[in-house]
Parts: sequence; C-alpha cells; structure tokens
Amino acid sequence: MARLRGRILVISLIALLFLPLAAQAEPSRVVQAEEILKKIEMGQPVEYDGVTIVGDLNISKLELPKVFVARSYGEKECFSLTEDAKLVVSPIEITGCLISGSLNLKGTVLQENFTCQNTKFEGPVYLIGTNFQQAAYLRDSQFSQTDFSNAKFNQYADFINVQFKQDAIFRSIQFNQEAHFEDAKFRDVFFDYSQFTKDVFFDNAQINGTLSLYRTKYDKLNIRWPSIHDLAYDDTAYYLLIENFKKLGFTDDASECYYSYRCKHREELFRQGKIDSWFFDLLAWATNGYGLRPVRPLGWSFLFILLGGAFFFVTKSISRSKGPEPSGRRLRAIRGKEQLQANEVSIWEAFLLSATYFTSGASAIISSVPEEFRPLGRSRYVVVILRLLGWVFFVLFLTSLGKIA
Repeated sequence: MARLRGRILVISLIALLFLPLAAQAEPSRVVQAEEILKKIEMGQPVEYDGVTIVGDLNISKLELPKVFVARSYGEKECFSLTEDAKLVVSPIEITGCLISGSLNLKGTVLQENFTCQNTKFEGPVYLIGTNFQQAAYLRDSQFSQTDFSNAKFNQYADFINVQFKQDAIFRSIQFNQEAHFEDAKFRDVFFDYSQFTKDVFFDNAQINGTLSLYRTKYDKLNIRWPSIHDLAYDDTAYYLLIENFKKLGFTDDASECYYSYRCKHREELFRQGKIDSWFFDLLAWATNGYGLRPVRPLGWSFLFILLGGAFFFVTKSISRSKGPEPSGRRLRAIRGKEQLQANEVSIWEAFLLSATYFTSGASAIISSVPEEFRPLGRSRYVVVILRLLGWVFFVLFLTSLGKIA
C-alpha cells in the first residue's frame, strides 16, 4: 500500500510540473472578436493574454474618429486608401493568443503601442496603409498570410523570431526607426519600393524563398548572404546589396552576391538573345567562376595535362633523342618495369612531359622541357596548344587568387 501511495505521489508531482506547460501551449479562454472590436470602438485598452480569439478583427470597418493622412496617387488608385484615416486610440496588447480569423488594419492610424507577441494568426493579416505612430511589437508570432503594403512604422518595429508561412509582402513600407527581423523565418518576402530610414537587422534570419529588394532604399542592411536563399534579379538591387556587404566588412558575402548576380545576368543575356555576350560570359563562368573560383583553373589545367599526356602516349609522337643510355637505376625510376624501345616513352613520362609543356607556357622558371625528348608530327601543335593554355590558366588562377585574398 505504501508503495502504491508513493507511485501516486510521483505521478501527481509530474502532472503538476507539466500543467503550466500545457496551459502555456493552448489558450485557455475563448474570446469573441466582437468583444475586442467594441473596446477599440469605445477607446478602451485592449489587453488579452493566452486566449483564443474567434472571428475577424476588422478594425477598418469600425466607427472611429478620423485624422488626415496624405496619400499618394498610387495609394488612392491601387489600394483605395483615403486621406480621412480612422484613428485607433486604444493601446493594443495581445500576447500568447490564437487568432482564428483575420486581422484588418487597412488605412488606420494607431496612436498607441501595438503589440501582438507570441501570437498565432490562422487567418490573413492586412496592414495596408496602416500608420503606426508608436512602437509595433510582433515578436515570436506566426503568420499564415500577410500584406504590410504601404504601411508606415514611425517608431520601433519588432518582428523578431516571427514566422511567415506564406508570402510576406512589405511593399512601399516606410520604417522611420529601427526595424528588427532577427531570427525571423520567411518564405518569399517583398520589400519593393520600401524605405528604411534607420538600420534594419536580419541577424540569424532565414529566407527560404525569394527576397525582393526592387527599388528598396536603405543605408545599412544588417544581413548575411547565407541567410538569403535567392535574391530577385535586379541590377540595382544586386549592386546596392554588394556595396552594403562591403560597407559592413563582409567581403565573402559581397563576393558570393556578385557571383549570384553574374549567373543571373548570364541567364538574362540568353533570354534577350545576346548570344555573343552570353557565350563569353559563359566562358568566364566555366574557366574561373568570374574570378571567384580559383579551383576551376586548377581543375582545367589538370584535365588538359591528362589529355596531352594521353595523346603523346597513344600516338607515340614523342621521341627520345639519341644519346648515351641512362643508367639502370635511372631507367627503372623513369620507366618502371616496362621494357621499352630506345626512343619510346612510358605513359608516366608522357604525363610528365605534358605537365612540363603546360607549365612552361606560364614561365620557364617553373619548368623547362628536357632536351632528350622531341615532339614529332602532330604533337608539335599539341605542344604549342598546351603552352598557350598553360599561360592562359596561370593568369586566370592568379587573377582569381587575387580577388578572394
């Protein structure tokens, strides 16, 4: 009986330990969206923690006081935004909640802080033309579908550890203070026509889809190239990002960004039918990776040396000049155990000669051709080609090495 009581006590303690975690994992109370909308309409503070909000939070449809907001022609025509914006005076603080419906703040002005931290949005979120007068905190939240187009963040914008399951649209958004996206996870994210007045931080963020920075204005974008899976092709966007990496001292990131740009530029040349430019660009990619892949000239050099050696051996077009026979020890060292004719070279000698001819094209200091061997017939042209290729790939190797050093 005592043993049974002990087991029951242990199980009870374990249940008590896991009870707070279970309460934290799922919201404990259900709140109708109408309740929150009524508070906002009356100008009362909105504070909810750990609840499930059922229904759509369409704040843009409420009867609220209006304030003048200057709108551009595009905002009026494309997004149907008016200059009489609705003013939300309620401070909103929603943490650890589940919002099953949508959140619509289209065209509103939020006078106080807006907080939706550690909250999961199962429906779409619309912040089109929203003006955040104070700080916006959306840290640790999860979004299924989001449109932040033409919004304005006048104070601190916090998107730390936010997860976007669908496309995150930040088009034509103005961030007037620091914007933080540290540890955020994106699929496709669009910052087209947006402006970052202060620094923006993407430390440890991960963009698994495409990042678009078309006509995006920023002074300093704190992001690393490995965080970007794919950057949408645009000459200006690539150029600004490369310069941004250089300004931050991320030289490797700048090089990889430049390499990505050249690859996409090559595809664009082919698409436009500029075959001559595309061909030479393809050669630059294949031979040395636009000056950023020094291993490629070494690989090509090794391949041409093998081909040259195989040609010399198969065609037997290298002759040993007449002269004193080498000693037995030297003969074994050069030819191995094969029994060869007096003027015939072994396969290893053929490869050695090919490497010698190839490297002698770069400089006679590196290697000089032994006088006892003489090319015959077509092999004389192969020797010239090897020396020429040796000079070309030696220059390509040094150029690539200088760029990454």
